[in-house]
Amino acid sequence: MKTPTNIVWKLAGNLLGFLLMLILPNLAFSQFTVNIGTSQTVTIPVQRVGVAIPPNSITIGVGGAVGTVKWTIQSGPTLDPPDPGEFGFKKDGWKAKFPAEEGQSTPAAGLMSIEGTPAVPGAFEVNIRVQDDGVADPDVNVNSAQIRIIFEAANPLDLVLVLDRSGSMTEKTGVEPTSPTRWKALQDAVANFTNMYKEHAIPGSRLGITYFHTDASPASACCAVLKPVDAALPGIVASELGSVGTGNMTAMGKGMIDAVAKLSTPGSARGILLFTDGLQNIPPDVLLNGSGVQGQPAFPAGPGGIKIATIGIGSPSSDYHTTLMNLANNNRGKYNTTLNGFDYTPQPGGDDDGALSVGSGFTQQFINMLSEFSPQLVTTSVKMVSSAGRTELAKFPLNKDVSKLVLEFTGNMNFSSTQLPYLRQLIEVRKNGVNVAGRGRLSYVGNSTRNFLIVFDFGVNDTMKSHGDWEVAYFEPVIGVAATHAAANVPKSLRLGLNVLADDHYVDIASSFSPKQPRVKQQLKLSVDLKRMQLPLTGAVVKVAVVQPGADAGHVLALNELKVKQDAADSTNPGVEKWEELLKDSTFRNQFKGISNIITLNHTANGKYEGTVDSLNVAGVYQLVYYITADTAVMGKLERTFTEAVYVAFGEVDMAASNVVTSIVNGTLVMTFRPITTYGSYVGPAQGSAFSVSNPNITIQSVVDNQDGSYTITFGGKIDEATKLEISGIEIYSGKLEDAGKKPGSMLGLPSWLIWLLLLLVIIILFLLLRRKK
Repeated sequence: MKTPTNIVWKLAGNLLGFLLMLILPNLAFSQFTVNIGTSQTVTIPVQRVGVAIPPNSITIGVGGAVGTVKWTIQSGPTLDPPDPGEFGFKKDGWKAKFPAEEGQSTPAAGLMSIEGTPAVPGAFEVNIRVQDDGVADPDVNVNSAQIRIIFEAANPLDLVLVLDRSGSMTEKTGVEPTSPTRWKALQDAVANFTNMYKEHAIPGSRLGITYFHTDASPASACCAVLKPVDAALPGIVASELGSVGTGNMTAMGKGMIDAVAKLSTPGSARGILLFTDGLQNIPPDVLLNGSGVQGQPAFPAGPGGIKIATIGIGSPSSDYHTTLMNLANNNRGKYNTTLNGFDYTPQPGGDDDGALSVGSGFTQQFINMLSEFSPQLVTTSVKMVSSAGRTELAKFPLNKDVSKLVLEFTGNMNFSSTQLPYLRQLIEVRKNGVNVAGRGRLSYVGNSTRNFLIVFDFGVNDTMKSHGDWEVAYFEPVIGVAATHAAANVPKSLRLGLNVLADDHYVDIASSFSPKQPRVKQQLKLSVDLKRMQLPLTGAVVKVAVVQPGADAGHVLALNELKVKQDAADSTNPGVEKWEELLKDSTFRNQFKGISNIITLNHTANGKYEGTVDSLNVAGVYQLVYYITADTAVMGKLERTFTEAVYVAFGEVDMAASNVVTSIVNGTLVMTFRPITTYGSYVGPAQGSAFSVSNPNITIQSVVDNQDGSYTITFGGKIDEATKLEISGIEIYSGKLEDAGKKPGSMLGLPSWLIWLLLLLVIIILFLLLRRKK
């Protein structure tokens, strides 16, 4: 007797499915069962955004029911109704299908199925009750199952590092002979960044690298094409960075064009992290508003576009800071910068003066770039550790549902790969008073590094969970472990920086400020949105340390008599080079030591906290250091911090007080002036590249920065037409250029009333003279 064909095909299909589940475990069904009389959390496996979940591949069933059951939704975020003919709910592309209409009796054997195509990254939870109709006991703990279902969707991240290797990167990061160059500091920071990326990357994430100087070159040997993020990648990147040199000019626009071209794969989150230490001096330029590069299509912006984060160094140039800040703010990213060109020390930030090192900038931007996927900074510290005894590095609470805790250490020396295992034994980590340091794993890159990680993984079945009170210390006993100390070879002057990062996929923190390009004498409005599982997080305390520079760099530079000769190797402008030369003097640097003012943001509604900064007294880089604490029954105690930079531009310019002198020379207009604000501060040098006019019929042929805050500008074209004169997009004058500096209603620089009075006096004198002749 022949077996019917349909049965053969069915048996073959079942066998194929069984074999596929054996050889491809990720295709196996996720089936959960919860029992009546219990409460259980069901964490749905993380799904990829835009990828359909096969029907019935994820199911939840009920066990132990005596009779029929009823499925009902207890709580959760705002949910959408199910599709016609289906039961349950929808949310962000997810579909939760009940076996019957909500609240209606159905056989206990029915399964809830999780289907759909997740549309956005993020996590949310829904609490569901399944009641047993066969048990009359009024106690819901007896006759029902309480199910907390956690949904999470994510996208792998395609990230390109755009790294400046121009000639200025050979500058030292300090006055000491042992101070590393900017390029060496950047190499260390990128290697550590890649190691951090490996620890937090969503499966399928990739990394690319673009170098730029006079051109976007050389092509990265490892990562010219996006490379998967795996355990080997940090070592490969560190090795490559050691083989790349510096020199020539700063073609930031070419670097950005190359990076955008790498990010062409749909279905992945896309990001660019840009580091540059100098002004653009090779076209095409990145536009001042950060929307794109001259002559190129605009950067893909908004959700699904390219997220851009930027890192800079301290500079008196408004053009430099405005471009980097706009690149970030207009493309969903953040801007971070050191306060000056010397803060490349290895500490991870959080200095009393608000200074950030380049390594700290990368850690902050690492958090920002992966904000859709979780890593958040819990706390940070920098300590000189005791050569005999115990030095506390950090104490902090950690909330529930954290999947990974990363302790990032940075030293003021290079540690060899043979030292680190012994040094790790001198790091004490306690949770609720119990030393758990042995549960962490050591992670580092290369044979010599300033950075190393100790990582704690909290698996679903792990007996140690995240929530509790944690303490990290450096413990060097006076006696005992002598061999360990000797092998670690730790100097007496060891300084350790510590960043504590929580891999928390459920808490979402978003900050913003307005106006997007603040100026001196304006208010700065700050806002923070806190959510957990897409629900507002209320009752938190949100404080912000607003760290402003101690002095206005432009004004101080204008009054300083130093004159420098422009460096042709990587020419920026004389004002910037004057600034960098003066920074070598600690007395000069100390003028700009940050002044901190802490404000508390008020909860306004729905997890939004807002406040206003009124003390924008000087132009320059302000650091905003956010501190967030909260305590709820569902998550326990939470502590977070993060930093971003805001460039505050000069205020209103008083052209009448700016000593404007204009003359016409061979059909061009030459203007010399020393722009000063209405509050008495000079705009200062280093703004030469920032001047522009709005009239396309007028051109700026040359700008000479006289280094004392004055400029000599030569204009060509139709110089008799009206135009706006701007610095970094800020209007400082409107009208005919020849009349700049003259008060409205004036002639020859004199008020019109005085002109009329003089004319009247002339007429009277002439009249009297004529009468005398008669």
